[in-house]
Amino acid sequence: MYKVFPEEYNFFPKTWILPSESTDLRSHWIRNLNNSKKSKITYIVKPDGLSQGRGIFLSRNIEHIFDCTMGVKNEGEVCPMDTDRIGYVVQ
Repeated sequence: MYKVFPEEYNFFPKTWILPSESTDLRSHWIRNLNNSKKSKITYIVKPDGLSQGRGIFLSRNIEHIFDCTMGVKNEGEVCPMDTDRIGYVVQ
């Protein structure tokens, strides 16, 4: 509906499904990188297939989001779950 009526549906947060829309999420982040207000965007990351808030985390670091959702473990980085989920929703 947003694509058809963008003015009426501007309340819905931008949403990406990872990993399939990773490129679009990175493009969005890059476009907003130089905007000081938007560079402090906090993304909410939700694993699919879980409930009651399990596995949800917030991040302002796009690389941290990609690492956690792709199962990459970097030293000193904390990801909320140790799982191989099929997809994540990022808003």
